[in-house]
Amino acid sequence: MNKFIVLFLVALNIGLIFPAGINGRYTQQDSLSAGLHKMILRLKAGDKKNAFKWFKAHYYELHKRKMLSDSILLRLAEKYPARQTADSGHVKIKASLQKLIKNEIKRITNEMGEKRNGKIPDAFVEEIEKYIILYRDNAKFHSFFNRALRRSRKYVPALKKYFIDKGFPEEILYFVIIESGFNPNAISPAGAAGMFQFMPGTAKEYGLEVNSSRDERFFILKSGAAAAEYLKDLYLELGSINLALASYNSGPSKTRRALRALTDVTDRSFWAIHQKSDVLKTETRNYVPQIYAAIIMARSQNSEYFGFDTISFPKDSIYEMVRLPSAKEIKKLLIKTSLTKQEILKLNPDIEDSGQIESLDMQDYPLFVPRSLKNDIMDVVPVVSKSFNVSVSPKKKVSKNKKKKPLFSYDKKSVLQSRVIEKGDTLIYLVKRGNTLHMVARLFGVAEKDIIKWNHLRFRSLRKGQRLIIRMPDSVKRIVYKIPEKISYNRLGKQFLQPAGKLRQLNRFKSAWLAKDDTVFIYLPVK
Repeated sequence: MNKFIVLFLVALNIGLIFPAGINGRYTQQDSLSAGLHKMILRLKAGDKKNAFKWFKAHYYELHKRKMLSDSILLRLAEKYPARQTADSGHVKIKASLQKLIKNEIKRITNEMGEKRNGKIPDAFVEEIEKYIILYRDNAKFHSFFNRALRRSRKYVPALKKYFIDKGFPEEILYFVIIESGFNPNAISPAGAAGMFQFMPGTAKEYGLEVNSSRDERFFILKSGAAAAEYLKDLYLELGSINLALASYNSGPSKTRRALRALTDVTDRSFWAIHQKSDVLKTETRNYVPQIYAAIIMARSQNSEYFGFDTISFPKDSIYEMVRLPSAKEIKKLLIKTSLTKQEILKLNPDIEDSGQIESLDMQDYPLFVPRSLKNDIMDVVPVVSKSFNVSVSPKKKVSKNKKKKPLFSYDKKSVLQSRVIEKGDTLIYLVKRGNTLHMVARLFGVAEKDIIKWNHLRFRSLRKGQRLIIRMPDSVKRIVYKIPEKISYNRLGKQFLQPAGKLRQLNRFKSAWLAKDDTVFIYLPVK
């Protein structure tokens, strides 16, 4: 036998050429998934060199198959935990440290108003420990936490009044470490902005101005007051600080849905929906444990114990806080007053070195200054001596003061045909450009297998102009409508009170707009 063939069969037998088997039962994606498992294990074992080598070689295929999302990697990491070896023993939480963490969790839950006798699941404690290990031992996360810790020593004293006035403990502010790392100019990929990561709609509801010329989400003190108000409303609605924090991350509607999915109405805790519901995204499920980890590590008496820099809060007795319209005003103060860079650095831990003072660019900035210089500073730049005078409008509907727009109405003269198709009757649907079997089934509320059965389809693929028999699950009115003037699908949807996306999928014209004299089919539910 040819030597090459022998080598090929040997390689095939041990899985080097086709890891999933020659019969094709598994795909290349399965092979990549298995490789990701091994890569994660290598990273956990400290073998970064080989892990990176594999990742670099397979990055293009992983990216093409959308296998690089955080949720996928987290699931893989949970499914394939690292093996504990003699070399990895330093990662384990020591018994004394574990006791400290459990005591801190109990203290935090009590201070935040959670049930005193409520049992915290061991799995939740383990998650908190996992994030403490991550921030303690991972160089990248350790560096991030140190920077956030430094900023917190300035912004916690500046902002705590807003939260304490709502009944929250001062330490609740450490949730901002997970939100933005106390970065006033932070912007998330989803469009949340500022230190408190407000989305535009929520920011407007709580009195922050967000438009093309002004965005008060970046205003440190004003957005802090709005965040305290928002968190208070979430707490009052949901009755639990943990549920309120989860809702701050995902929005209250998802938390409500998760609570409705529970069967035991007596247990409405975050731990319950964390363990018994999959409504909340992985990001939100991990969010609350991370906050607990941040609070534990950020406390003054704990930070050094976990290996972070010892950064003290400025002493209340030696400084006064002034509120500058912009941090750029500090340059003017240095020139026109006796305030020195050394005094600024001593009283403002968020500023790391004197060179950074020149580049500060933050709005609504709280500056700590020696008490003796407060009056001199107020003579030079416009300031507000008390940050606590920041007023936040009570929650309001954004459109409250706007006039209601008139409802769109369609031209009845343009209706070419209108007939009711009763429940169970047959409808003939002409397949449009780009329609798929899944899409058609979803549009009419029927099962794909039923469409295949009714039409004796041999293949799942559809072609333009193909006639499909649909047995209607509910009665509908079928309207043939001739477009009287150029119009968008969105406007047409408002006229007929139908989703614009559904109208577009049912008709599938090449343009995003409908031209005059185009004919469209509209299916309206019959009550």
